[in-house]
Amino acid sequence: MTVRHKLSLSWQFALIWALFTCVGSTPPTSSASSQSAAQTPSAAVARRLHVVPKFGLRPQIVQFPPHLRYYGGPVISNVGIEMVLYGTGTYLANVTGGASPTLMSFYQLIASSAHMDWLCEYDTSILDLYGQPGTDQTIGRGSWIGSTQIVPDPSRNGSTINDAQIQAELAAQIDAGHLPAPSVNTLYMIHFPVEKTILLPPSDTSCVTICGYHDSFLHNGAQIRYGVLPDMSGACATGCGGNTLFESLTSTAWHELIESVTDPDVNTSTAWYDTTEYSAGNQWGEIGDICLGDSVTILLGSGVAYFVQRLWSNAQVACAISGSSCAPTAVEGETPGSVAFALACANPVVGAARFRIGLPAPAHVDLSIFDVAGRREVDLLSADLTAGDHTLSWSPQAGGGALAGGVYFARLRTGGRAYARVFVFRR
Repeated sequence: MTVRHKLSLSWQFALIWALFTCVGSTPPTSSASSQSAAQTPSAAVARRLHVVPKFGLRPQIVQFPPHLRYYGGPVISNVGIEMVLYGTGTYLANVTGGASPTLMSFYQLIASSAHMDWLCEYDTSILDLYGQPGTDQTIGRGSWIGSTQIVPDPSRNGSTINDAQIQAELAAQIDAGHLPAPSVNTLYMIHFPVEKTILLPPSDTSCVTICGYHDSFLHNGAQIRYGVLPDMSGACATGCGGNTLFESLTSTAWHELIESVTDPDVNTSTAWYDTTEYSAGNQWGEIGDICLGDSVTILLGSGVAYFVQRLWSNAQVACAISGSSCAPTAVEGETPGSVAFALACANPVVGAARFRIGLPAPAHVDLSIFDVAGRREVDLLSADLTAGDHTLSWSPQAGGGALAGGVYFARLRTGGRAYARVFVFRR
């Protein structure tokens, strides 16, 4: 999806340490039994939710924290990047290799970097939101395929090009053998010269309302995944990211790259998505959308700095660019309409522990911590909660009752039943 870089969200949840009450997602209205394994959260709005808006904004502090939910669609396990230059024209020197650092080196380095490792928290060896088995995929590091400058058909190479023409040209170039055939991991990152304007129906225009987008389509039985990156000169020079044109381009490209990995077929077979509205009519969306504007410079390869944005981590309950380990986003055996209780952070726990409680209806809950001998260490919560998701953050080493390192049990009691999760605390 898209990029916004005017507002930092890095401290968005720094002050939030107690209980959050999270607005429930709004999945399709049909029953779980009638859902297919791969779903679209909202067909009416999904198209607009995978663009990078120009001058986009997200709230600095929100009442409800985001939480990406799994809708059953596929992810890209080990992304293979094919960079496509759409015809001749004027490109940034960093794109064509005339200036260093190059876009090619950025793709090569970041796809195989440690910044991909923590995305395994979005593996799909889990049940989806409807209680159906996921696609049983793991997300790991990717690779570079190559770079190709294509010669588009004149009918699809005017000064203004729409998304349907991009799809048709991409299919034609693949069929002609000018671009490598797609595999389940292939992602075509398409870059345009400054002379081209991109139209995305119904009303988006490159460098006017959007800075880029990603999408997919079916062709000859294969899913074609692609990102669209307009030139960052001209009207895109402001409102699309960093202090330089190349910074805006790498930030937008990273955004679209990782949203393609975690939700490649958003319009037809959604994977990871948050339908929660942070304001009326505005959903959080995909992994990059949540953190728009939260940008950071990272070092790749031989210490070259590249500008990117952070991405949302369910496990860390924060915008992140890295993570020490993975924690499952879903609960083993969780089914729709049931109580959900999970450790929503890395295990072993270092620092704060976070617990996610999902309630199908309003209920009173009690949450306590026990040691391995069954001795109660601390009562964390006794409260009436509303239906939906709730997150509690707690530091085992805070106050006079700090816990020693070791194995502990978190026990949730509600509705006459008890639910337990084991965790290891490291001081």
